Amino acid sequence: MPTYEKERGIFMHSAIPMQIAKLGHVVLSVAMIVLASLLLAGLQFPFTIWETVCGVLLILLAAVKITGYASKDLYRLAFQYDFVFGCVLAGVGLVFLFRPNMSVEIAGTILGLVIFSDGVIKIQIARHAKKFGIVLWWMIMAFAALASVGGLFVAIYPWARVEVLTTVMGVIFLIEGIMSACTVLTSVRVVEYRERGEETKS
Repeated sequence: MPTYEKERGIFMHSAIPMQIAKLGHVVLSVAMIVLASLLLAGLQFPFTIWETVCGVLLILLAAVKITGYASKDLYRLAFQYDFVFGCVLAGVGLVFLFRPNMSVEIAGTILGLVIFSDGVIKIQIARHAKKFGIVLWWMIMAFAALASVGGLFVAIYPWARVEVLTTVMGVIFLIEGIMSACTVLTSVRVVEYRERGEETKS
């Protein structure tokens, strides 16, 4: 929460929420990359467990995104769309947890649309990052484009076999994990800063 210096009308924003959000994004990005590696290595487990893992991961990611939005980072760049998208991720995560018997095709469609949406949001962030002078904006753009195309492909294609879907999702999760890590590491500055505001009168 920001502190308010009454005599000067200045809000002091703490760096702690930004640190939590940035670290959380990096940790979950690494988790997605590890999960992708296991899927691509041919790890087999029941589809209900796969759905549970996805549900937990989505809810954790939602919590981190909402924290990032509330942190009001200096650039207002990486987290600017994360409140709404975080709420959507939390809802989808709960669906995966409480509807463990959904079909492979429905699960693939939902995950595909989630990844497609995240990719489109990251494309917009990459465009803003370019205006901010962030050198690696093109890396965010490249992985965001790949994630968007991959997510849309997963959502459209009629998946019938768990083995094929998990392999494809391994590739998509790998792209998504790298994209998320690149976005946070290049466009989030963890600093305390002051912001002038108006004193409220009772």
